[in-house]
Amino acid sequence: MRKHLFIINPVSFKARANLDAFISSVKHQFKTAIKGECDVHISLFPRHAVQIIRQYITGAGPEDPVRVYAVGGDGILFDCLNGIVGLPNMELAPVPCGHTNDFVRAFGEGLEGVFRNVLLLAGASTISTDILRCGSNYALNLCTVGLESAAIFHSVTLRKGLRVWPQFFRNSSFIYNLIYSLGGFMAMLDQKILKQK
Repeated sequence: MRKHLFIINPVSFKARANLDAFISSVKHQFKTAIKGECDVHISLFPRHAVQIIRQYITGAGPEDPVRVYAVGGDGILFDCLNGIVGLPNMELAPVPCGHTNDFVRAFGEGLEGVFRNVLLLAGASTISTDILRCGSNYALNLCTVGLESAAIFHSVTLRKGLRVWPQFFRNSSFIYNLIYSLGGFMAMLDQKILKQK
């Protein structure tokens, strides 16, 4: 019997109540409509999902198929992919709730709702996909390097300062885009980045 492991990036939810409602909905669906064991874990920091998956597999046993649901954006999907690489009987299902969901967009515009339907995802068949290896990391559809990756790094650093701001500012798409632009400007001034070849 397939096991279902949900790994959630809590930052992808605008409020704690939204996160709690999502978790409650998942648990209710597995009690009433979906066959299989369901576990829900919250990722507390970058790469935490890798650790969660490895610990889960140790307890689940390698013979049981496990579908890992990456709930959030491309960041948690990246972490979950790197957690399952090399393990037998693993499947990965993106549940797009984050600011960036580029992998899901590769299937077509406007399909986020389909990928958020847990009942549909739990019963869906799997498809194979290629993955990219970049150093010791793996990615699904893109790797960011150079100036763009530096811009993202600077914008993430700036966003950490927003945690003390009111909820409205933290989840505003205008503020998100503004911070990304500021991160790009900071990256263009970074001499270490500019001297890269």
